[in-house]
Amino acid sequence: MIKMMNNKLILFDIDETLIDSGRAGTRSLNIAFKELFGIEDAFREIKMAGMTDIQIMKKALGIHGIPCVNGEVDALREKYLKNFSGR
Repeated sequence: MIKMMNNKLILFDIDETLIDSGRAGTRSLNIAFKELFGIEDAFREIKMAGMTDIQIMKKALGIHGIPCVNGEVDALREKYLKNFSGR
């Protein structure tokens, strides 16, 4: 008997070099940043091309003077993914 696995593969292209998502990734990041740190449009000045999501998040935290030492990146990533998936 062959057991079928129900796996999902989710790919992100936040800088829209591969697909045009209507800026959904940037919107999700901005919402997550506002929810966690109260800063609106936090990614406005960040050039995202060629950077991973984590690099983009760390850059935004640095620009806004938020240290990456107390789980901020993980919290931001979790909120971002939750917002992005609509859950």
